[in-house]
Amino acid sequence: MFFTSEHKMTNEEQFFIKSQYMGRDLPSNLQLHLALVYVDNQTFQCVWEAESLEMVEHYVDAQLADCCQSHYFEVDPFSAIGA
Repeated sequence: MFFTSEHKMTNEEQFFIKSQYMGRDLPSNLQLHLALVYVDNQTFQCVWEAESLEMVEHYVDAQLADCCQSHYFEVDPFSAIGA
């Protein structure tokens, strides 16, 4: 299943330090497909493949909870468009 996470940086300095490690040492059942960073408004989005939304939340919160506010969504595979 695919999920997205949206993040608003609350501590820019901490974010840039921690974001260097985002996606490294992922659990075997979690995959980061895409990360889009929007510098102008200090937000970013990620597309994940995982067994559950909770798995994504647990990983991201452990990495970025002290420097971002995050929201998580399941991707509808029937209406999503990709190449």
